[in-house]
Amino acid sequence: MRVESDVMVPMTDGTRLATDLFFPEDPASAPWPVILIRTPYDKQMMPFDKEAITADGLVVAIQDSRGRFQSEGKFSPLRNEGADGVDAIGWLREQDWCNGKVGTASGSYVGATQWLPALEQPEGLTCAMPQVTASLFHGFGFFARGVVQLDMFLLWMSSLADEENRRAGRSYSEEYPVLKAMREASGRLVELMIQGMLAGPDSEKREEINQRLMACVGDVMEKTAAFLSQPLNEAAAQVAEYAPWLKDWIEHVDDPDADFWQEFDWEPRREDVAIPMLHQAAWYDIFLRGQVKDFAALSARKDGAFQKLVILPEVHTGLSGDVLPIGEKLFPVKYSTDGYGLHKSPVDAKGKLSQRWCQHWLQDIDSGLLQEAPVTLYVQGEDVWRDEWEWPLARTEWTPLYLHSQGSANSVNGDGRLVFQPPNAAGSTSDQYRYDPADPVPSKGGSFLNMGIPPGVFEQSSVESRDDVLVYTSAELESDVEVTGPVTLKLWAATSAVDTDFTAKLVDVEPDGRAFNICDGVTRLRFRREAPGLVTPGEVQEVEVELSPTSYQFRAGHKIRLQVSSSNFPLFDPNSNTGKSLLKDKHNEMKIAEQTVFHDEQRSSHLLLPVIPRP
Repeated sequence: MRVESDVMVPMTDGTRLATDLFFPEDPASAPWPVILIRTPYDKQMMPFDKEAITADGLVVAIQDSRGRFQSEGKFSPLRNEGADGVDAIGWLREQDWCNGKVGTASGSYVGATQWLPALEQPEGLTCAMPQVTASLFHGFGFFARGVVQLDMFLLWMSSLADEENRRAGRSYSEEYPVLKAMREASGRLVELMIQGMLAGPDSEKREEINQRLMACVGDVMEKTAAFLSQPLNEAAAQVAEYAPWLKDWIEHVDDPDADFWQEFDWEPRREDVAIPMLHQAAWYDIFLRGQVKDFAALSARKDGAFQKLVILPEVHTGLSGDVLPIGEKLFPVKYSTDGYGLHKSPVDAKGKLSQRWCQHWLQDIDSGLLQEAPVTLYVQGEDVWRDEWEWPLARTEWTPLYLHSQGSANSVNGDGRLVFQPPNAAGSTSDQYRYDPADPVPSKGGSFLNMGIPPGVFEQSSVESRDDVLVYTSAELESDVEVTGPVTLKLWAATSAVDTDFTAKLVDVEPDGRAFNICDGVTRLRFRREAPGLVTPGEVQEVEVELSPTSYQFRAGHKIRLQVSSSNFPLFDPNSNTGKSLLKDKHNEMKIAEQTVFHDEQRSSHLLLPVIPRP
């Protein structure tokens, strides 16, 4: 493999972006196709096997994003990635060692650097492999319309600010000791992770590093919790001192329809993409909801390019070949990680997925991709891999489970039930709880980015003991029930406030009584699509809460459970109940809301599950 480091590639405006190029050993075999990876995280830290890729006759080009590490210019998240990506592809095509074909790869933000130029359909862009990524309102800052994911909006932003500080020759000020302590602990964690990778898997030094690593993880979690315990407007203002672009994000956080967001949100334009894409997603990833929608939109087009979706039982950072616990659960899963190190695949699905993808689209070698099912997913609970031909599955039986109680569904000790029969006149009419944004329901598991907050599956007893959480539980299942697809809560509700949130969480209750989260969601009333704006206190309205999709088999003897509340912190920013965002309200004004959930004949609140019939 031959390497050229820090090649300065000019953009249209004259800014030069540093690019490392990795070539096949034999120059006589040129010209070659190129795999382009554009990253804000330091091009030297991309963990995949460049030697294996170049040995197969492809060039690898890894580029620092504008304003990051060795590249020139000023960084602003997502803002320039479309135009810069188009320029980088054009430059590659002009090189005499390139055969005119460029593919893109990698995940998270590096998935966004693939999507944004793909919208412009640049000549030469032949295929893409975006992993764990999705459009703006399904991960990059927002979970749903107007609802902020704090680990993205604050923690991820603060991590990006570390490089801003390095370039400016400054450090975090003693004026913000909690932010400073969190970022310094996170920096130590990154250093230990790098040391562990360099030490090798079997060395005594690696064992010592792992012990230090575990202690550091606990330190980062503790300091992250302290940072997020501050008033959110103060925490946001502190990060914005070092990440100047965040000031614009905060300014527009109360207007999800502002032109500001549309500049780099590809959801409205995703069908402009005309190339095949290999989408790798994860059941406990922050981007899952948007990524499966991206796949469904592209694959549903007549005469559209081939799309492939693989969904793993993983969290956002689970792209390595290792099988690790997802929170408190260890799924009995095995992977086949191809030599490129770019993707995971189920062991019985031919493996080498990214290698075969590149062969097919970049090297004109028929690797059998088009004969395979476009969807491969892991069914949790049954713990099997399965191929499917569409999303959602065509054989889905949309099944409502109705909320029922005698008016006391508060906490797991209440009388809330989930039943398959709709309510009748003899049933209760409502449940009530008080939502205090100063004391939000704490998150326990879920789809975090894993920056000081553990993602995945966790036992729910500490959440379900609260009176501000309504708990509805089914009877013991007589047979297995598979739920695969989008999950939605249809809720008839009222609030005493002018704005509030309603949250939902789907839970599996095991025969011994332990309960584990599967997926969750939230709706902020003032941003509801059908009638946006502040609500009339006391007005009863139908609220739809979209949960993340899942594939999960509830086993016979288990129970299906639903949690309903108005907060899930810090997964979502708490609603102040005033119509103002706590991220920007300098007065930090909060009001208590009295919430009512109805479940009678006329207002039949229900959980809508995508049940897959069993043979």
